[in-house]
Amino acid sequence: MFIFLMEVTKMKKIVLSCALLIAALVIHANMVFANDCVVGRSPEGVYPMTDEDIIMVDEDIRVYPLEGRAECTFEFLNTGEEKDVLMGFPCERIPDPDSILGDTSIRDFTAEDESGVLKVESDNGIKPPKSFDSRFDDYSSWFTFSVHFKKGQRKIIKNTYKFSMSKYSTGTDFVGYIIKTGSVWKDNIGHTKVTFYIPGLQPYWIEHLIGGPYFRFEEDKIIWERSDFEPVEDLGIYFMNYDKLINFYEDEIEIKNYLIEQEEELSNLQDEISQMGKDKLLNLLLDIEDYEIRDGFRFYAYERLLKIDRVYGQRICLKVGENRAIVNGMRTTVDNDDYGTFGPLIKDDRTFVPLRFIAENMGGKVEWDGALKQIKISYEGKTVKMQIGQKTYYVGNEIKTMDTAPEIVNSRTIVPLRFVSESLGYDVQWFDEEKKILISGKKDFPELGFRLMEDELIGGLALYMEDKECIKIIGEAEEKSKTFLTYADLLEHQTWFYKSKGIELDMIRDDDNKQVINSIVVTKPCNFKLRRNIGIGSTRNEVLTAYGEFLNNECDENGSVIVLGTVYGGVILRLENDTVTRIFIGAAAE
Repeated sequence: MFIFLMEVTKMKKIVLSCALLIAALVIHANMVFANDCVVGRSPEGVYPMTDEDIIMVDEDIRVYPLEGRAECTFEFLNTGEEKDVLMGFPCERIPDPDSILGDTSIRDFTAEDESGVLKVESDNGIKPPKSFDSRFDDYSSWFTFSVHFKKGQRKIIKNTYKFSMSKYSTGTDFVGYIIKTGSVWKDNIGHTKVTFYIPGLQPYWIEHLIGGPYFRFEEDKIIWERSDFEPVEDLGIYFMNYDKLINFYEDEIEIKNYLIEQEEELSNLQDEISQMGKDKLLNLLLDIEDYEIRDGFRFYAYERLLKIDRVYGQRICLKVGENRAIVNGMRTTVDNDDYGTFGPLIKDDRTFVPLRFIAENMGGKVEWDGALKQIKISYEGKTVKMQIGQKTYYVGNEIKTMDTAPEIVNSRTIVPLRFVSESLGYDVQWFDEEKKILISGKKDFPELGFRLMEDELIGGLALYMEDKECIKIIGEAEEKSKTFLTYADLLEHQTWFYKSKGIELDMIRDDDNKQVINSIVVTKPCNFKLRRNIGIGSTRNEVLTAYGEFLNNECDENGSVIVLGTVYGGVILRLENDTVTRIFIGAAAE
């Protein structure tokens, strides 16, 4: 660990030297702007407002920073009566004279629904009423478009637009996405997935990530994904594209050499992390104090740890008296509002920790009843209820007792550290000398499996792909079974056989009566590859290296079957002589 930190110190010196040399770069930064929201109109302009009927069920945002464009797909549900809704998309922020930001506008904005292209207008933005959520930034202009909703209607809205790539004088690129505007709709956002496509991306490119512990790396992209949440923080990525910078300074030999040296140092550090064992990786995550370590390194260490540790997934690192924290390899703060810094504390020889911060960052939901001073925590099917000042609490219908009652300090509920492990089922480690705490949550294999199953591609084929798209990729089936119903889902199934290609598809009729892929099986001679370059003939070690974080802890990794997720949702590989002979993608596998 000491050697690693020495290398980080060396890296900082290289970064500073390089920054002085490339200060001539244009300062220019912007967000990639925001979710569609509902707006009100006055003679002076438009402003964000809330809607009590429309729910944002889903959003899929695809951002291409190097190309300067974005594609957005939103799914809404109208729970009220038939009506027209004026939707708005922020176009430009009100200039801040003290800001270093340059162009903060977007252009070539389009909107469409199932009826076709919608008319888009540009409106002046004005400050929302004082009673409106103060978290919103002020915008000087908006793109607006009217959408008609029938009673109970689900509607897909698609937006596209262009933006200018963001740069700082140090050579750092910045791209982000504002999701707080999504809070104007009824209830929580059902599901959000924001994908940033960055060709050539390496973890050591990433300097800082903003958006909490919901990022993950995949080849050439960073994905932020979360379900059932109220957006309170926007997304941001600060990264250094060394390929582009070195090419840009091709004729500036001194600058180019500094950049090459810096990239080599960072690449070596990344290689060092890739060889670390579990203890060294945990040490890196526990290093809360050093905020100069790049987020890309910490996050890479966390993802490496996921592949090594088959039991634990979520990781929270805290230190007594510190507001800083590391959650799933992401640096963050326990509290950053008007109450000031707030972290774990020791009181009456007991260590207390902030309940909401831990529960929510572990994927739980916290509800507060002010009248009863009661807290309700929902986590992985469990419900825990407690009351301020009371030592007794409920886990489901079971009454339990903690040795010290929960308290409110600076308007925050704190609980004894022991409670975190005994009631919520987290593993807790206490490091007495450093006064640090490591809280680990067990992997949710059903969730991991369904996420993998729905995101996975093999040779361009994916679950829920329509028959027409499938035929474009692999042609008409050589043989089709008769249609049949299954008791498991009561859906109409049909098996498509491509025996000469080693492919078998289970097709079903969806809610729109379209035939779509329900599961995929590939065997020899198929040469299709999964997203992480695994296919027929890949070795056991290659599978474990690529997909180790999904490996079910009840699966024998040395056996003839590898289960990624669960048999009820995920990817299942059969092996003979330590090589893959069959790949199954889907749910309810045999």
